Amino acid sequence: MNTSSRLHPRLPQLSALALMLLASGPLWAQAGTEPSVTAASAPASAPLNIHLRISRQVSPVYPAKARKEGMHGTVKVEVEIDAEGRQGEIKILESPGELLSEAVRQAIQQSRYKPLVKDGQAVATRMRQEFHFYP
Repeated sequence: MNTSSRLHPRLPQLSALALMLLASGPLWAQAGTEPSVTAASAPASAPLNIHLRISRQVSPVYPAKARKEGMHGTVKVEVEIDAEGRQGEIKILESPGELLSEAVRQAIQQSRYKPLVKDGQAVATRMRQEFHFYP
């Protein structure tokens, strides 16, 4: 019995379909980008509301001077995120000290966000985060 007679009878058709899909590449033009969802272009089943997401979270570095001084605790912060996902105002709500506040500001400035989407449109929003510093 030859090998082809032992394979599933539809394997050649399935292999051809798989090759076509692989050759066509991603559904969007540039690698690493996702298609944007708008009310006009979204299929009826696509969600038109998407929560704010952190696409790249940078953790703050515990400053050596703060650690040496025994400074520890939680920094609570509110960050404004615009409709393009860029950080705006960074407001420190609570902090044990300026050294820890500055470490949090620097980390937030390096982080990246995907904006909140409401009814298919990206909108500006605010988010709150807490950063804990303990020896």
